[in-house]
Amino acid sequence: MQHEVTAAQQLLSKKGTIVEEGWARRPLWKYDRKEIKASALKIKEWDYYAVMSHEHTFCLTATIADLG
Repeated sequence: MQHEVTAAQQLLSKKGTIVEEGWARRPLWKYDRKEIKASALKIKEWDYYAVMSHEHTFCLTATIADLG
């Protein structure tokens, strides 16, 4: 079962790890690239969007990525 995140929060802890894994119905995570504990060349960032019809007759997805 997938976990739904319902409260606004920081994406990363002070150690650079994800605070709470899951999905949300709207953007809830506060993201600061400076909190990532890795070389800039190793940082991979992307936004994934999915839109589905209520009848499940179609699905539209898009991924926007920066692979370093």
